[in-house]
Amino acid sequence: MGQQNGRLGPTRPGRAVKPGGQAVALTADDRDVFLGTGGRHGRRLVVNGHLIAPQPLRWQAAMAHSTTLDVRFSELDPYGHVNHAVYVTYFEVARTEALAHCELPLDELAHKGYQFVVTNIAVRFRRAATAGERLTITTEVAQVRRASSIWRQQITRGDELLVTAEVIVGITDRMGKPCKPPNWLFPALQPLLD
Repeated sequence: MGQQNGRLGPTRPGRAVKPGGQAVALTADDRDVFLGTGGRHGRRLVVNGHLIAPQPLRWQAAMAHSTTLDVRFSELDPYGHVNHAVYVTYFEVARTEALAHCELPLDELAHKGYQFVVTNIAVRFRRAATAGERLTITTEVAQVRRASSIWRQQITRGDELLVTAEVIVGITDRMGKPCKPPNWLFPALQPLLD
């Protein structure tokens, strides 16, 4: 698997800590910000040429957003399990809540002339959920690209993994035409990247 990098653009002012405890100041003028995957063993954040704390790539990152939902009877198939199409809706609800958590509610993005659109979703079913169960949907952004991002999501029942998804989300203008994201967009997703 090759190295893949995504430009994050200008950062919010703040500090990041390099391995060994050395702090690196981040300013609104920092333009050389990259998030890259280090193969299947980890990812790294590079700011102005400085490696910032490489982290192992995990399904449940410490900063991933969690959404809790209860399975409703109307969501079941004739066999008493959650219908496979309903899981895609669960993932959509969780992504929407994660964006709101990052202060990027969909209505505000639309007002500014941008849309997040799903261009690809790959879902893997491992176990079935049934009526009345409480499910947790964990959402994180695994990678940012020039005009898209890759999101990883999972649904669990307690500690049991039920369903996983990898979602490619593109950026478009109001008319649905792919466009370059504004400089503030991907840095705002930082809470979902760590």
